[in-house]
Amino acid sequence: MTISAKKLKKNTPQAPTIWRVLEQGGFVLTLVVFFWAGKNTGVRVMGFSMLVFACHCLFVRRIPYGVEGQEPIGYLTGILAIFCGLIALGIAIFMILKPALVLDIFH
Repeated sequence: MTISAKKLKKNTPQAPTIWRVLEQGGFVLTLVVFFWAGKNTGVRVMGFSMLVFACHCLFVRRIPYGVEGQEPIGYLTGILAIFCGLIALGIAIFMILKPALVLDIFH
């Protein structure tokens, strides 16, 4: 019984790209800041990482969606991707400028 190359390629883990490394590094940095610098600073760091995501969405204008770890089901493109990027940008700026209010909302 042979496994087709297409199936084998789908099931192998992806090589770490720069974005995956940055995502994982940002997650670890956020956890460290939350534990050592406090909640307000942690929310600000989350806001900065979300700001990077929002700028990436606005630049690329293509947002994949689907199940984590699998191929994307589809992509948000065009006006919808720009709209989602602007929403994320607004939330990121709000998290950076008013971290105490964000903590009150989610408390």
